[in-house]
Amino acid sequence: LTLAGSTLAAAACQTDVDNSASGDPWRRARTIRQSIERPRIPRFETSIRSHGATFGSDDSRPSLLAAIDHVARAGGGRVVVPAGLWACKGPLHLKSRVALHVEEGAHLVFSGAAEDYLPPVFTRWEGVECFSYSPFIYARGATDVAITRKGRIDGQGASNWLPWRATQKPQQT
Repeated sequence: LTLAGSTLAAAACQTDVDNSASGDPWRRARTIRQSIERPRIPRFETSIRSHGATFGSDDSRPSLLAAIDHVARAGGGRVVVPAGLWACKGPLHLKSRVALHVEEGAHLVFSGAAEDYLPPVFTRWEGVECFSYSPFIYARGATDVAITRKGRIDGQGASNWLPWRATQKPQQT
């Protein structure tokens, strides 16, 4: 999965204007797809282990954040999550020109505790812009961001987040 930052948003806005008269959504989709650029990520790379992450730690988030900051200060590059089990108690806020790479055999497990995702950030919840809990991986205002993986990114949704759905409708009224 790669995200091209603001390029996609600019393309989407432009195509709304360019193709509104044609009424052909497939033409609009092709135009958007053709305008998406691959993120420009420098070849620099660091492992979270170089920033203090150890196997069996109950929270690798400080090492992940240190690696993201290190790569951003170097002008960009890849933050590598090596094979193994890595717990993350809170969100990862990516910066411009940073790629998060989860290697094969790596299992990055995010906390299921809602309080780990505070303070609130500006985001979307089902299409509505709002301030809410931070997403697990967040990159507001960043460009040239990528998430690549052969490993596993686990938000523990079924056990921790989906139960909120039952309370959602009553709370929306």
